[in-house]
Amino acid sequence: DELQANILTLQKIQDLKKVDLSDFIRTCPKDVKEMFSRLLSLIRSMKNPFLRDLLLKFFLDESFSDSFKKAAAAITYHHSYSGGLLEHTLSVCETCDHMAAKYSNVNRDLALAGAILHDIGKVHEYKVGVVIEMTDEGKLLGHIAMGHQMVAEKINEIEFFPADLRTHLLHILLSHHGQKEWGSPRCPQTLEAFLVYHADTLDADIGSFNLLMDESPNSDWSRYARNFERRVYLKFVSDQPYKEGDTEVGSEPDVESHRVNDHWSEEKDRLFVLDNNSSDNSPPNTDLP
Repeated sequence: DELQANILTLQKIQDLKKVDLSDFIRTCPKDVKEMFSRLLSLIRSMKNPFLRDLLLKFFLDESFSDSFKKAAAAITYHHSYSGGLLEHTLSVCETCDHMAAKYSNVNRDLALAGAILHDIGKVHEYKVGVVIEMTDEGKLLGHIAMGHQMVAEKINEIEFFPADLRTHLLHILLSHHGQKEWGSPRCPQTLEAFLVYHADTLDADIGSFNLLMDESPNSDWSRYARNFERRVYLKFVSDQPYKEGDTEVGSEPDVESHRVNDHWSEEKDRLFVLDNNSSDNSPPNTDLP
């Protein structure tokens, strides 16, 4: 019952630009045009004219925007497919936008600009073809250094761009990996840098989790994931209040279960008292099974 195929002819593709790679490689499951439109809307919503103009210099450039839409965010870790960089960037940006509305002392425009530009160097770090691989420039420099250079050069084209704004924006790019041992030349030291770092990490981890779910749709557990240093549980918790066979709402409670829980609560209280009365004045032992 296995599919068999006989290859009769092979023809080398001379120009990949004439081929729709989505027929052969994994691509973003979301609408790229719609995501890019949302990204432009966020840029145009900025009140700071310098940051808005800086971003539009990038994203209204047809050559750059085409490359950005096709770029991957990683090789294997998260959003590792064509269109993944746009999907990841938009998600980080929208998270920062939401958090800026929640925390009034966040500079919204600065956080959004940092979120949109934090991975911009990946346009040149990865090459998306039949497989995703690092470019020579990516291997030698990395996307943080390349992104810093790209943004710094574009800022130099904008007359009277404030020096302190330039410093704060570039700091976000240099610190968005969080720790020096994780590839950041600097650790986050401003509120907006902390926000972008955490939003980036959150979306990358969820993206990685989603890839693990796609790999094993019929499994309860994932393979060992090196980035998490563990296997993760893949099944969703049902949002239904109960199913057939469960105790229905309004029915008699499980008396025996309550007895067990009450006994355990009393036992924890007893252990807490014993720990507090110990002679070495050590803190209570809360490491209960």
